[in-house]
Amino acid sequence: MALTTVGAFQYGYHIGELNSPQRVISTCAQSTTIDRLAPCIPMTPAQYSLVVAMLTAGGLIGSLSASRFADTYGRRTTLLLNNVVLLVGSTMMAGSNTMWSFGLGRLLIGIGSGVITVVGPCYMNEIATERMRGPLGVLNQCGIVTGILVAQVAGLFWSTLAMWRWILVVGMVLAVAQCVGLVLSVESPRWLASRPGGFPDARAALQQLRGRTDVDLEIKNWRRWQNDVEEDVMEQGEDQRLMVGEHVDEDMDDEAAIASGSEPTDPLSHVPPPNAVRAADASHKALDLIQFVRDQAYRRPLIILLTLHLAQQLSGINAIMFYSTTIMSEIVTANPALITVYISIVNVLMTILSAGLIERAGRRGLFLFSSGGMAIVTTLLALGIHQDIPLLSAAAVLAFVACFAVGLGPVPFLIIAELVDTKAVSAASSLSLATNWSANFLVSAGFLMVRDVVGGAAVFMIFACLSAAAFMIGHRILPETKGRSVEEVIRSGWSLY
Repeated sequence: MALTTVGAFQYGYHIGELNSPQRVISTCAQSTTIDRLAPCIPMTPAQYSLVVAMLTAGGLIGSLSASRFADTYGRRTTLLLNNVVLLVGSTMMAGSNTMWSFGLGRLLIGIGSGVITVVGPCYMNEIATERMRGPLGVLNQCGIVTGILVAQVAGLFWSTLAMWRWILVVGMVLAVAQCVGLVLSVESPRWLASRPGGFPDARAALQQLRGRTDVDLEIKNWRRWQNDVEEDVMEQGEDQRLMVGEHVDEDMDDEAAIASGSEPTDPLSHVPPPNAVRAADASHKALDLIQFVRDQAYRRPLIILLTLHLAQQLSGINAIMFYSTTIMSEIVTANPALITVYISIVNVLMTILSAGLIERAGRRGLFLFSSGGMAIVTTLLALGIHQDIPLLSAAAVLAFVACFAVGLGPVPFLIIAELVDTKAVSAASSLSLATNWSANFLVSAGFLMVRDVVGGAAVFMIFACLSAAAFMIGHRILPETKGRSVEEVIRSGWSLY
């Protein structure tokens, strides 16, 4: 569990690492050198925003490619190789003297972060017990927000010309640490079980995870679900065999006809029956993105997942996480970097609180509370900015982050593996996270430009309206998955409770 949390921590750290040192990194005289590290990298605000947004552009690439690697090579192996990409990206950023190499390193980190957001929660969900799925799913979000907090604290102390590169070196250390840990971990038992003939390996891996606990019942439940899928395929194969049987009867008539000197009625009468075993094996095969989108059985979870991930990013949370120092410097006169740390502390505390609430209030309840609450407090933030009331604006920002942390933060990631079965979870994760990253890029790249055109109050009113829309849509379509396996949710016909 700690290993996957380190991955989430890395992602969170990279979200926050360029927030506080923005002015130090980009605002200086032209002083780029070749033979040594320059004290800064001159960039305009628009250029700096583009570099910041490279994380989300890379995240889109990583999330789209992650499922194929995770399904082919396994969850653990994919995460292991992904840390090499993160290490290279962090090294490039820490050693950059130009905006282009700085941005390329940020893009590589984004690719690695995209893979983390797809494979990390999937891996954690597949190794967790059903009772612990909720709290451990929140653990992923705890890793993200703790990473953001640590990055803000590092920025508070290291945002100087002499020290800002050390903020980026931390990313290198985290990548190496997770590599070492993953070498000592086990592959996802669920992934192993989804492979043809993989149940013995799955049982061994699961036993290693559960210790002395008997895993036979858990394995039996996996087999039962898999057998149900196989039976559906076999029934389809039986229908085909009945059709072939008709051809066999015709063959017998044809042989009699030939014996009497007549012509056979069907020249294609010797079609072999379909291979039922091959069909059953195909039922285990992971779906790719196109198959997942086209399969009518997954249409409802697809709509739900896209709604939740759009709601998460279009709430405006990363406008705060990427640019809180800039935003707060225009709202209050106190140290904006210190206030950014306070915001991150609230984020961590409320995310930890959600770990205890997720199995009590449920996924649906927390999502509705979170999205509805954010619609209200974002409206108050817009009012505070418009009426120039610093205390109201600052309090609204803290409440905004608190509402996000208890619901919109963890639920979209946690619920992916609770709405689709194992063979579709990677495709569902990739598509959900690609949507998440696309909306993230839209917000991170466009926030400052839109704010300069329409004003801070107007842009936050847009976010408030989007959160209100998320509440209304979620109320109609989001089922409660607390205490229900994915099989039970599907068999219930997507009932809300």
